[in-house]
Amino acid sequence: MHLEVGQGPLLTTGGTIETTHNLGLYRAILTSNPESFGPIKYKFVLRVMRIDINRPVLYVTAEWNELDQDPEWQALKEEACESLDRLLFDGEDEESVEGEAIAIDEPEAEKLNVEGQHKQAYVLGVFSSRGRENLGASDEWADKAKFERKALIVAKEYLAIK
Repeated sequence: MHLEVGQGPLLTTGGTIETTHNLGLYRAILTSNPESFGPIKYKFVLRVMRIDINRPVLYVTAEWNELDQDPEWQALKEEACESLDRLLFDGEDEESVEGEAIAIDEPEAEKLNVEGQHKQAYVLGVFSSRGRENLGASDEWADKAKFERKALIVAKEYLAIK
């Protein structure tokens, strides 16, 4: 299955072409700041095209959800999490379910801000014929060189390019 331009997972247009890379049977095109439609915004998109059919087969993205910046959306998410906690723990102390303490390790705790939400705004996303995958959040994905290096590694892994 190939991703079709305009029918694929990314509803974007425009942007600035930053670099291109030849990857054997594929060409990778790095674009910055494309216009997107919906709450997901993209800082960078690496579009990988099969040269022989000139169609995208993979996208690697640095993305963020515009709704995460909206206080009303944050309040709604918090309310949903509290409701879920009530359903799951049913009045029990969520810190010690079945007598076992739940601990967050120190490196993970450092990634959280005061409200317990992740500080990183950018997610490394992959869109392929298998669907969408989230490869983790980091402020590093807002840096062109760091994103480009990682996106090329990811593309080569997904497409089995040596």
